[in-house]
Amino acid sequence: LSFRSAQQCTSRNMSCRGLEIVRGWAAKAGAQLPASATSYAIYIGAEYCAESRAFEAMRREATSEATEPRADTDGIARLAVRIPTMAGGEPGCGDDEATAATAASGLPAPWLDVLGGGLGDEEEATELLRMQPDSNLPKLIVIDARAEDGGGGGGDACGGGMDMSIEAALSGEIEAIAAVSLRSQQLPQDGASSAVAPPPPPPASAAAVPPDLATAAGCVAAALEAYNTGDLASAAAHFSDALKLDPNNRDASYNLGSLLLALGKPLLAVPHFRHVVLVDPTDRTASHVLGGVLGDMEPAAVANAYREVVRQQPDNVRAKHMLATLTGEGESSQSAAAEYVREIFDELSEEFEDKLVNHLEYQVPWQLLEAVDAAVQAEQSNSATEADGEGDLKDTLEVKKWPDGSWRALDLGCGSGLCGRLFRKYTNHDVAVATAADAADAAAAAAAAAATTTAAAVASAVGPAVGASDAASDAASALVSGCMVGVDLSPKMIDISREKGGYDELMVDDGESA
Repeated sequence: LSFRSAQQCTSRNMSCRGLEIVRGWAAKAGAQLPASATSYAIYIGAEYCAESRAFEAMRREATSEATEPRADTDGIARLAVRIPTMAGGEPGCGDDEATAATAASGLPAPWLDVLGGGLGDEEEATELLRMQPDSNLPKLIVIDARAEDGGGGGGDACGGGMDMSIEAALSGEIEAIAAVSLRSQQLPQDGASSAVAPPPPPPASAAAVPPDLATAAGCVAAALEAYNTGDLASAAAHFSDALKLDPNNRDASYNLGSLLLALGKPLLAVPHFRHVVLVDPTDRTASHVLGGVLGDMEPAAVANAYREVVRQQPDNVRAKHMLATLTGEGESSQSAAAEYVREIFDELSEEFEDKLVNHLEYQVPWQLLEAVDAAVQAEQSNSATEADGEGDLKDTLEVKKWPDGSWRALDLGCGSGLCGRLFRKYTNHDVAVATAADAADAAAAAAAAAATTTAAAVASAVGPAVGASDAASDAASALVSGCMVGVDLSPKMIDISREKGGYDELMVDDGESA
């Protein structure tokens, strides 16, 4: 329920455009609305939405019992918008009983059908819904037009300023909208998932048996069956029915949101992906769709959705990061918060290196090693040339020298430890000796066919690297003090780097502190 005075509509959520849309509908309705109308009640529901269908059924029943005040004398113009599931479609466009039954649904008189009566179009209805704090359906918007002339009150929702006469006149609608909206409040307090696993496929012998629509699993099965046959309206209705039976069914909420997005109704998809994020904060795909895909299409609605997530789950760092990114507010709008980075990379840790190297073909560590090797060899070659200009053979042999493992390196953002392992010959003496030995063996094999004097010169040049005497090796080891230190925000990444080796020390920290 959303209540606004006309004055508030020109300065707050609904804006002047929202009031203009409603008055345009009323003007086209003309004599169909009470001549004494001083306020507007706008109902927005959807064909697929189980709560919308429930609300409409309750109002039809109440009207048939004639237990409420006459609506033509209460000064309220009632306008109803019932959004069809299929773009440009008519209510009840599905083929099965669930959607065929909606053909005769809707709100009874004196509610006027905005879309069916040609008073407005779906684009205007969507624009009006976009001006609300959220796009949950069904929605009841009440505007006290008397406030424009100094009368009426102001406030948000029932009890926050609504005139008592308006509240009394709409008491049945207000009670009904509250009754069908309880689903959104039935979330796990700790944010843990209670999603129902997708039902197993029925055996071939039972393929013709209709699914059990009395259970959430049965509704999901019926939705998938309708989807596979191309009946998208029925699929959406069944997914919504599943959520009515099991509000925390992640699969139903995700699939309904995805279906609405595919049908070109991103605004209506937002609350369903928000629901998935609330039910399962670790669902990376739902978070990406909500913050990335829908964030580009409906930024204001998605920002409001994340505000609600943060309100209910103050420790949800992913939601706080996405909200800051969308709104440009807070430190996270400039750079990702450490808690957010830690959570993301902890989740990705097990598959991180495989995805990075084998799928994305990430080559930076190897390219960096190649560049460092070339620079080191070039420096050694230049030093040898400056110290001794005895000829090309001496220069060539100096280029083949390898590092002694004496470097002290700090790997910031070490991740799964690629650089630590690749650069170990620069930071560990034993690895440096082994690397040099391998290089010397290769050089000796290549020189075997050369002249005896050349082979002797090669052995002389690389001798210290392949072992030499024990005394020489011990003396070289005593001079080496290399080390490799790895730093990462993700504790799980650090565990993987420790397991794979390459580091003398590892710590969980950020780059600035390290």
